Amino acid sequence: MGKLTVAVAAATGYVLGTRAGRERYEQIKVQARRVWNDPRVADKRHEAADLASQKANEAAAAAKQKASEAAAAAMHKAEEVVAEARHSSSAVDDAAVKVTEAVHDVKDAAAATPSNVKGDQVRQPGPTQGI
Repeated sequence: MGKLTVAVAAATGYVLGTRAGRERYEQIKVQARRVWNDPRVADKRHEAADLASQKANEAAAAAKQKASEAAAAAMHKAEEVVAEARHSSSAVDDAAVKVTEAVHDVKDAAAATPSNVKGDQVRQPGPTQGI
């Protein structure tokens, strides 16, 4: 019988608490509406909305400025990289010209070698040629 008594008491308390809870909820809701619609609170709500709008505009302007600065810095860096690439390309071109000149010098030197040098062999003087 003890368990049944506890269950009935719990159910009774829940029902009465729910009714009282609903009535209290309605009272709180009415009071909150009164406060929300009070002219002083409405003024503060408008002030807060205006301040939030102002701060949002300031934040947007600051973000725009920072984005512009970042874009300018990136553009400057890109220009530096392009200039360095052009310089490197110029250095490669200069090296290619020097290599080509060296090849021509080697060909010219090879054409001017004495007749006793052929390829990688040097002809030895024969018995009729004196030393």
